[in-house]
Amino acid sequence: ERLIEMVVGVDQSREDNVSRQIQYLVRSLGKIFRGADLFDESIDGIQATIDDLRTRIIHGDKNLRVPHKKCAHGCNVPPTARPSFRNVGCGPSGRMAAAAEKETTDMITEYHRPDSLDEAITLASNPDAVIIAGGTTLTSQPAGSASIAVDLQALELAGIEAVGGDVRIGATTRLQDLVESDDVPTLLADLARREAPNTIRNAATVGGTIAAANPESQLLTGLLAFDAKVTVVGDGSTSEHSIGELLDDASLLDGSIITSISVPLGGTAAADRTARTPMDQPIVMAVAHRGSDGTLRLAMAGVAPLPLIVDPEGLDDLDPPADFRGSSDYRRQIATVLAGRVLGAVGGGQ
Repeated sequence: ERLIEMVVGVDQSREDNVSRQIQYLVRSLGKIFRGADLFDESIDGIQATIDDLRTRIIHGDKNLRVPHKKCAHGCNVPPTARPSFRNVGCGPSGRMAAAAEKETTDMITEYHRPDSLDEAITLASNPDAVIIAGGTTLTSQPAGSASIAVDLQALELAGIEAVGGDVRIGATTRLQDLVESDDVPTLLADLARREAPNTIRNAATVGGTIAAANPESQLLTGLLAFDAKVTVVGDGSTSEHSIGELLDDASLLDGSIITSISVPLGGTAAADRTARTPMDQPIVMAVAHRGSDGTLRLAMAGVAPLPLIVDPEGLDDLDPPADFRGSSDYRRQIATVLAGRVLGAVGGGQ
């Protein structure tokens, strides 16, 4: 495959935004090489192009090598154009760029498919271990030693079950299962549908979506609004955390495995978003949920580095990160409008 080699500036202070910068680069290349059929304009085409970029970012020169033509799955890409990946997640999207401190790339030197949770936890406690469930998200960290892949697919961690006033969702449950389930709140099922194209939803998992912590994840924002609780099992310990706690402190997952997610049933919920196209990822998103006990929660994405709970009275104090899709002021104004809509829909005022 012929490659276009270029040097681009990447904002290191916003590592979580690297995938957006790559997406912008892909769209720009599409305009230049329209005749080369670089990618399809549909959301599936965009996602496939980004997945197939084999992007490599080297600290310092920020050297990106991008295939001249859309690279179909299974094509030959020179080793120098392949990424240096540190962690392999299991969500539909996320931090797709790989940061490397050296020219050499990390390799998966061991692959394990444990048959028991205890065995998986023992393997996960290795600092070089990477957890794989759906395998659709690649999460970057600085290059280090060789990695050990721990595949969770043999464990019985999937399933959806209504238990009392909650619905329990296994960590390796596919997003498409949420879409098709009658036990999952209707709004969350719709957000799972919007999370990714059908081909990705049939592989991506709920636990991986949470662990990947994609700043634009619609499902993650919805789970945050519903105050979902996540069960995490480590070496000799089992703990339960809210989505907000995991977003605030990713180290809570170190050496541990997400086994299930519990979502409260009942109440009312509403979501609204602004995006460049109906199928695009949201620029700003708001989800409101009023529980059966009257508790009101407003979660938003696109107004901070990660989805967060927002005080309806403090919307003017937001300081959203700006990018090519919208300035900080634009995002703040849109956030106020969207918050008013969803709060009004659940009886929370304007």
